[in-house]
Amino acid sequence: QQPRERRSGPSSFCHGCCTYLMASISFRRALLMVRGSNGVASSVAFYQNGLGLTVLRHTDDWAELACPAGPLSPAHTPSISDGAHQQFHLSIQSVESESQLCTGYSPVLNFDVVDMDETIARCVQMG
Repeated sequence: QQPRERRSGPSSFCHGCCTYLMASISFRRALLMVRGSNGVASSVAFYQNGLGLTVLRHTDDWAELACPAGPLSPAHTPSISDGAHQQFHLSIQSVESESQLCTGYSPVLNFDVVDMDETIARCVQMG
């Protein structure tokens, strides 16, 4: 076997494949675990009404929402129907086990918004 050539890359552990991988992958889905069906319903209300995500599916124990992936601009906020933009999917699952609700299981989610003040005011009104 030939030894791998070490190239400079985005981190010290890169073996030359990272540049290719960074260009060929995208983060398009996350799973958020919440307590029971009430947790699913309140999470859907927050992400739909507070942040403007589109509900794709919603049952008592599961929900899937989506938003456009990509840069935002005040002049044009891309919508789910814009074919040129990929979608980010957020799945919300009802769980009952304490271990699944502990720190380390659920992700920290970051969303970019066009108008932070308006988004905060809307979320504060929702409670």
